[in-house]
Amino acid sequence: MGIDVVLLNDRRYAVVVLSGRVEQGCGTSMESSLRVCARAHTIVDLRHVVGLTPEAVKALLHALGCALDHHRTLRLVVRDERQRHCLTGLGLNGMMPVHDTIAEATEAVEQAIAAAAQGTPELSAR
Repeated sequence: MGIDVVLLNDRRYAVVVLSGRVEQGCGTSMESSLRVCARAHTIVDLRHVVGLTPEAVKALLHALGCALDHHRTLRLVVRDERQRHCLTGLGLNGMMPVHDTIAEATEAVEQAIAAAAQGTPELSAR
């Protein structure tokens, strides 16, 4: 599995692009890559991923916890309705916002940053 991390917008948010087949043992590399982004709003691009293991789900949940500890969000980008349905089945769709494109997720992060700056944290989770 390939993992690329790109920090954007003065490190306020990061895009993590995952690609390939998710297999046993990849959770550690996912978790360490996501740890780099702990203090940023994080967008995880799952469009090029085949499958998710329990380890990968655990890494995403750990990253979500870190993001929330720092008053940040973790967002997922999916390739299609089938992948969205899979995330729903795993319970991730209800915990993390799911978007169809990186641009959509990026816009939502910008809105969350603006909402937090205005003191309206309820908008920052969207």
